Amino acid sequence: MKDNNQLSATLILSQMAEKNILSENSRKIYLGYVTAFKEYLEAKGISNSLSAINTDVLEDYQQFLLERNPVKIKTLLNKVKGIVTLINHANKDKAIKANINTNGITYLEDKRSKEQKKSKQVPLTEEQLLAIYNYADLRPREVEARDLFICQCLLGQRISDLPKIFKGEYTITKLEDGNEVISFIVQKTTEEATLYLFPVVKEILERYKETGFKYIDLLTEDERIVKKNEAKLNRTIKQVCEKAGLDSDINYVEQIGSNITKKRKKLFELIHTQTARHTFITLMCRLGIPKEDVIIATAHTDTTMIDDVYLHETV
Repeated sequence: MKDNNQLSATLILSQMAEKNILSENSRKIYLGYVTAFKEYLEAKGISNSLSAINTDVLEDYQQFLLERNPVKIKTLLNKVKGIVTLINHANKDKAIKANINTNGITYLEDKRSKEQKKSKQVPLTEEQLLAIYNYADLRPREVEARDLFICQCLLGQRISDLPKIFKGEYTITKLEDGNEVISFIVQKTTEEATLYLFPVVKEILERYKETGFKYIDLLTEDERIVKKNEAKLNRTIKQVCEKAGLDSDINYVEQIGSNITKKRKKLFELIHTQTARHTFITLMCRLGIPKEDVIIATAHTDTTMIDDVYLHETV
C-alpha cells in the first residue's frame, strides 16, 4: 500500500473532499473541482504531486481556466478556491501534512460594483407572488411547482428543508391579535424558527398534507433525488412565471473572464428556487422583522450574508 507521499495530489484532494465536505451535493461539486484541476496538471505537464503545487501553480491555473473557457468570474473563482480549500484541509490533516502555503495567492478580481453583482438577483413582490398563485390555467405539474415555490418564498427554506414541513412537522399557534404563526425546526441548525403564517401558505400546507405530491418528487430526504429534480422544478417555475405575466425586462451585469458585459432578460427567465430565499428575506425586512430573527429561519450564522448578498435595496 502506498504511503501518503506516494499518492497523487488529486487523489489526496479527493480524499479531503470525501472526508471534510459533509453535504453530498457539495462534495460532488468539490470532486468536480479536483477533476478539472487534474486536467490542468496533465495539460501543462505538471507533476501530480503535492510537492509540485504552490502559489505560482494555482495562479497559473486561474489563467488556464480564463483562457481555455471564459466563464462567469464567480464560477472560475469557485473552481480555484475550491482546490485551495481542499489543500488547506490537507495541510491540517495529521496524516497528510501537505505543507502548501496558500496565503499569497492573487485571485482574479471581480470588477463589478456591489450593485452590479446583485443586478441579476431580483426578489419578487407580494403582488407578483399573488399573480403567480392566482394564475389558474396551469397543468397539474405546474400547480405543484407553483405551490412549492410560493411556500419557499414565504417560509424562507431551501428545497431540501421542505419535506419535513410538508409532512406536517410543524406547529401553528394563534396569537391574541388573531394572526397565526408557524414554528418548525430548521434542518441545518436544529433551531426552531417561528414565522408569520401567511394564509396562502396555510392553505397550501393543508392541501398537500392530505394529498401529497403526485408530479414532483422533491419531498424525499435523499439529496441525490432532490438535486436531480430541482433542475426540472426550476424550468417549470419559469414556465409558470411566464404564464403569470412576469415578463418585464431586467438589465443586469456579468463578468465573463475579465470582461464586464451588460445583458437583458425577461424576469421569468431569471426566476428559480434561489429567488425564493431572496424574496423571503426582502419581504421579511420590509415587514419590519428584525434581521436577527430572519437568520434563524434562513440558517445563516449572522446578518452579514443578508446585508451583503440578499438585500437589494433599502428596506
